[in-house]
Amino acid sequence: MAQIPLIIAQYEIEGHRNGPDYKHWAIVAIPRRVMHFSASKRLCGGYYVGTIHSTQVGWLQGKLREVPIQKFNVQWDCQSWVLDALLVVRESAQGIITENIGRAHIQGELDREFERWQYGRATVEDRLFPN
Repeated sequence: MAQIPLIIAQYEIEGHRNGPDYKHWAIVAIPRRVMHFSASKRLCGGYYVGTIHSTQVGWLQGKLREVPIQKFNVQWDCQSWVLDALLVVRESAQGIITENIGRAHIQGELDREFERWQYGRATVEDRLFPN
């Protein structure tokens, strides 16, 4: 059974209340280069946060379903959910989340990743799966 990288994928979005530089975040378990994932025109890289064993994917899906969504809180959004979800996963299982998951650190990593994407340099998927 294989180890599967976990990343925070970031996507360009239009019309967000926080302005044009704001990005959508999602947690993605990506076992290999996946064409429908990397073909998204709005995908602009991501940040590697850890690894999950392939036998734990069902467990991860269940844990992520437990993360509450705050529908009527205008200060809360997809990035908030991702941060909450990462904390739940880190607190629930040893060794899955291995990287810094502080908001400022993640934002800095994703900003650098966006710049690499803009200039056609290798993004997280290219680095994880070079060929």
